[in-house]
Amino acid sequence: MDYSNFLLFLFIIYFLFYRFIYMFVNKIKNIRTPLVVLAMFITLSSLIYSNYLIRDLKSEEYKKMEIWAEAMRSFNGSDEHIDLSLVLKVLNTNTTIPVIVLDKAGNVQAYRNLDERLTNQ
Repeated sequence: MDYSNFLLFLFIIYFLFYRFIYMFVNKIKNIRTPLVVLAMFITLSSLIYSNYLIRDLKSEEYKKMEIWAEAMRSFNGSDEHIDLSLVLKVLNTNTTIPVIVLDKAGNVQAYRNLDERLTNQ
């Protein structure tokens, strides 16, 4: 989804309103109440829109994680006669899901997509 148009629209409205206030602030005495109401409206709409974006991002990341987990299950349950090209493609194109590979003793064998500060310890 492209949210840049909405954000641009909000910025233009904010800019136009700001110019209006700047030009007429000395002429209009009771501007404080409408300004507070508009600020509350902008704040509320920003919070609602941010919440929508976060829910959308959460849903997309959950779907990616499900696909990656299914690929790992397929990879772990496969034998030498199964074509793993699609499974390996899913596993190798992962650039966002943190992965830590452990051996049976619990020692770290490999890791991927982790913060460098965590891996240097």
